[in-house]
Amino acid sequence: MGVNKKVTLILMVTCFILGIVLDSFLGPVVKVNHLSKFETIVQEISKNKTMEENTETVKKLLNEMYIRANDYDFMASAFYNELVYIENVFESTDYEKYAESNALKGFMKDLKKNGLILKYDLLAGYIVTPDLNDIADKYCNIIDDDTREYIEFRAYELSNHLYSLELETIDIDEVVKRIDILAERVKKQTEFTETYKELLDYYYDILKGDTHNYFINYDNVELTDYAREKFKTYSEREDRVGETVRDILENGFADWYYE
Repeated sequence: MGVNKKVTLILMVTCFILGIVLDSFLGPVVKVNHLSKFETIVQEISKNKTMEENTETVKKLLNEMYIRANDYDFMASAFYNELVYIENVFESTDYEKYAESNALKGFMKDLKKNGLILKYDLLAGYIVTPDLNDIADKYCNIIDDDTREYIEFRAYELSNHLYSLELETIDIDEVVKRIDILAERVKKQTEFTETYKELLDYYYDILKGDTHNYFINYDNVELTDYAREKFKTYSEREDRVGETVRDILENGFADWYYE
């Protein structure tokens, strides 16, 4: 190898090493911690502003959180094994603290910067969702009643499972409880009325067994004993719930599930 080539090679290697060294020293110094859109919107909320102003800002915040939750949700399943390992070994859901991979650590940090949490749902598995309990705790005293009620209901949904480990099925009492809450909410004409109607239809679909097969006994393709007894209890009601369960008791589900 000629002298010039040797010099060139030495210079290249030296520059490469210097680059690594400088990056390790300067990286933390020059790194800019950009605020997420969520964090930027949070800065707009102030006790010095009017309730109307804060309400609009919090609604903007919620919209951003749901958009980001949708972006991140599909990634959650990729960390399934590591998440289960952390829960079993450390008996903790502090995934960022006990994460072994940088990927999971980075994922959890990103969620925090966007006001999101990773939680385990007994029906859906690991999901990414807005941290609505945190939003309720921080802002429900400075926003209007309609928005506060909406946030509190959605936070309630996240904190209470529809599936009961004790019953080993969907808790019909819990489904009806949510239906009753929503039935009252849709009577009020607010900007959340259409969302409440959609949620009401969602829970009626669960009650009717349109979206699952937990109320069916596969041995004889009939209602489970639990579902039958609960439906009989609610069949006395003179409302849509009573009408729905009476129809199921008399005619069965609209679309029985077979395996």
